[in-house]
Amino acid sequence: MNIPFGKREHFLYIIVEKSEMKNQSKVNIQDQPSAFIAIHQLIQRYTDMINLREWDVLPEIFSENAIWKALPPVNMQLTGLSAICDGIPESVGRTAFLVQFTTGAIIEMHDDSRASVRSHLTEIGRFTDTEQDFRAVGIYRDIVICEDGIWKFYQRVFELRHQLDHKTPGLNPHLPNAGTDRACS
Repeated sequence: MNIPFGKREHFLYIIVEKSEMKNQSKVNIQDQPSAFIAIHQLIQRYTDMINLREWDVLPEIFSENAIWKALPPVNMQLTGLSAICDGIPESVGRTAFLVQFTTGAIIEMHDDSRASVRSHLTEIGRFTDTEQDFRAVGIYRDIVICEDGIWKFYQRVFELRHQLDHKTPGLNPHLPNAGTDRACS
């Protein structure tokens, strides 16, 4: 839609007004911009933690009673912070490398301390045992809560939408750090 420059502000106001009428019981970004920023940061911290394998971040981003779950065909559930702190590194440890990209985070605030989030994930990696490369896409459906002013995952559910396994030449073995989880550092 081509909107004349002078009409843009009015157009945006109408969209917000319709959204507010449709979801009067839900909090929107205009009501809590800092929460939206913090929740986006939480999603990105998770992705960064996976990519860098910085497991000490896990207790900072998951609540004590959190659940991390991957639906079939992955079939994995980790209940409680201790299980998450053990299980995620173990799962990622089965890969020679794993790089995730998260996009399209949609946040629905329920109140000042609880929100639902949907984000899209693309990952590429290589399994250590088979040396098989993979590409996967999926959706995270999260419930996040604010504990003592810090947003954390309360429930993180992954739905695999597509996975492609293939054998490729992969990394150049002559590059420094080739095949390690920090090949670009």
